[in-house]
Amino acid sequence: MAGPIDYSTITIYPNPDTVEWWEGTRSGKLLVRKCNSCGYMFFPPYPMCARCNSMDLGWHQSAGTGIVHSYCVIVQPVAAAFVSAVPFVIGLVELDDCRSPDGSLIRIPFAMLDDEDEVAIGLPAGVVFEPMAGSDLVMPRWKLKGTSPRTWQFQEG
Repeated sequence: MAGPIDYSTITIYPNPDTVEWWEGTRSGKLLVRKCNSCGYMFFPPYPMCARCNSMDLGWHQSAGTGIVHSYCVIVQPVAAAFVSAVPFVIGLVELDDCRSPDGSLIRIPFAMLDDEDEVAIGLPAGVVFEPMAGSDLVMPRWKLKGTSPRTWQFQEG
């Protein structure tokens, strides 16, 4: 299993664009920004729709499940919080229930709870909410949720 991430060494200040998102994670909800004008969905949350420039935005609650679209193995910690976690995997998961009217898919990167030899492109994954020590914030992470007959995994050598 991937090592723990010591979130107590990181200070995160939710801003006006993310405060509701962080409230959602505390409640076990994965929220994706949705434009009320054109229906476009996007992540991370920011103050204006990139498709129509509307600032009339809301939220779509995702089931938090999808398919690993890509992944990266982190071997060098860039902050103290990650020293005990390396190597760990950042998974880019394509959400099952988040598709904009133009057909574009929403892909969200989070640290995975699985080891690099378990992760492969094409595997199903789901969100898991991990409380951050020393904070009232809750960090989402991905966890593999099954198998698939069609996967791809990086092989060294």
